[in-house]
Amino acid sequence: EAFIEREHEYRLFVTDAFELTGDKCPRPAVITVANTDENYRATRCPPDEFHRRYGQYGIDRVWRQDLLPCREYLRHCTLSAKSLGDEAYNSWLDQSFLADRETTVRRYLEQHPEVLEAAPPPALAERYCGCQ
Repeated sequence: EAFIEREHEYRLFVTDAFELTGDKCPRPAVITVANTDENYRATRCPPDEFHRRYGQYGIDRVWRQDLLPCREYLRHCTLSAKSLGDEAYNSWLDQSFLADRETTVRRYLEQHPEVLEAAPPPALAERYCGCQ
C-alpha cells in the first residue's frame, strides 16, 4: 500500500520476473511504468485529488519531457543497483533513461558526477543511504 501511494503517478503492472540464469522466479514482480497526464487524471487522480496533490502548488502537469531526476533519489537508485553486482549495475546505467527517453543514466552521471555526492536530506538519510 505504501508503494502504491509513493508511486501514485505511475502505471503499475504485474509481470513475470526472471533470475539472471533465465529461471523464472516463483512470484511475479510489480513494475512502475511511465504514464501520461491524460491517463493519470482519467484513471487514478480525479480533479479534486489532482488539485490536492499538485494544483494548489501551481503544478498543472506531472509527466513532462524536460524534467531532470531528483539528485538524491538518482544517487539512491544508483547505489542500490551497484550493490546488486556488475550486471545489475550496468543494466541500470545503460538501460534506464531520463524523461527525454534518449539520455541514459550512465551518460547523465558522466555529465553530472556530483549527483553521486548528493547527500539526502536528514529525514531521508537512513532510507537513501544506498545500503541494502
